[in-house]
Amino acid sequence: MKQFFNPLSRTLSVLLSVGLCLACSDKWDEHYSVGDSVPQETVLDLLSAKDNTSNFVRVLETTNILTGEKRSEKTYAELLDGDQFFTLWVPLNSSLDQDEWDKYMKSDKTAAENMETVQKFLNNHMSRVKYSNDGKTKNVITMSHKRYEMTKDEN
Repeated sequence: MKQFFNPLSRTLSVLLSVGLCLACSDKWDEHYSVGDSVPQETVLDLLSAKDNTSNFVRVLETTNILTGEKRSEKTYAELLDGDQFFTLWVPLNSSLDQDEWDKYMKSDKTAAENMETVQKFLNNHMSRVKYSNDGKTKNVITMSHKRYEMTKDEN
């Protein structure tokens, strides 16, 4: 019985090795390439290009990310300048009065002010899930765990 499996197992091992080498010949970068299907601009690039969202961008730039209750050195602007998926509902500059914007845009926030900005403002306008605005009504969940119904705005 040892003689029967020995030559057969060697032959199968060689054939399996050759097959695996041929099957895995694609380049790693091409394997995960998205091509032209995703814009090359980041969310922050798109927001910064619009005049009517400058206050929201300033809030992102002056607010540090929270991990639990610990404040990171990284800001939300740096997070949105990366390659992760987010869905944002961006308030226009005219949607809040200037006193409220000033409170959220403050550059030298204390830890408590930073936490309040994240919990009461930013987390209500962000989702870690990618939602498309295809005209269908969707139930969305923000980072503050609030649920909203999203429909396409025709205006």
